[in-house]
Amino acid sequence: MLYFGAITGFSGFVNNIMSSLAILRGAANGTDYIRAYLDLPEENRRSGDGRIDSISLPPEITFQHVGFSYQNTEEGDKTVFRDLTLTIRAGEKLALVGANGAGKTTLVKLLCGMYEPDEGRILINGIDRNDFPKEEWYRLFSIVFQETLILPFTVGENLAMDRAERVDEEKAWKALEQAGLKQTFRERGIHIRSYMTKTMMEDGVELSGGQKQRFLLARALYKNAPVMVLDEPTAALDPIAESEVYEQYNRYTQGRTAIFISHRLASTKFSDRIILLDDGEIAEMGTHEELMRAGGNYARMFEVQSSYYRKEADVSTDSMVST
Repeated sequence: MLYFGAITGFSGFVNNIMSSLAILRGAANGTDYIRAYLDLPEENRRSGDGRIDSISLPPEITFQHVGFSYQNTEEGDKTVFRDLTLTIRAGEKLALVGANGAGKTTLVKLLCGMYEPDEGRILINGIDRNDFPKEEWYRLFSIVFQETLILPFTVGENLAMDRAERVDEEKAWKALEQAGLKQTFRERGIHIRSYMTKTMMEDGVELSGGQKQRFLLARALYKNAPVMVLDEPTAALDPIAESEVYEQYNRYTQGRTAIFISHRLASTKFSDRIILLDDGEIAEMGTHEELMRAGGNYARMFEVQSSYYRKEADVSTDSMVST
């Protein structure tokens, strides 16, 4: 039994070593892929002399007969958009809603230049976006995704997404104040040069779920881009916290173009126009009041969610009364 236990323990030890080596090799391959991607030459620079500074901001952005497909997926080629035509007006607050797989995130990635359309064009104030260098196009957008990516660097570096010596501390504190985090950071003794997360530093700053979302808002405000894109940034929050975060987004997107994506329709009350995507097509479009009067899929989605929240509120009230 002693020898058997020793052999079993040793084999488990060797197995853990081999598993760790396999994970390390996979991480090394992933790092090589990222480095190779970052070393790729800049593409889609036709004229090379386009400047975002030369156009009026915030811009009008038009999808003109855009088609897009995912190639070589497990299910084969998957077509998302066919002949999509959409104009996002300058300074408009636009809500994109729809079921999973309707094409909301794909549309955002096309908008931000992460994907290139298979056909059609994307225009900025009537000019093909490919006439601008990509680094100029990227300057247009502040994007807040659902995933809260906070790196193990300083607060300032995470806000500016740049080297510490290039961080504007006054601008960083202003962004934190607008996002409702300045007082919290002051009370906790957190500075612009404090490190975030405990990945690298034992005393690194850890934030709650709601604070992380506010920090991402501060990052977007620090960039101060004319177009703000919010791709379900509050999916992990409860409805009350979500409403508070969206109120802040609404307050600080004045004078900018803002695109809200949400399953829970919390953003629609702030929006000038709502677009319901269904299977890659614009199924419904209008204001909240117009779509509710139409009685289509949007109205049904809204009523279902409203009844769910009403039930939650009734349960909470009953619990308080019984207590």
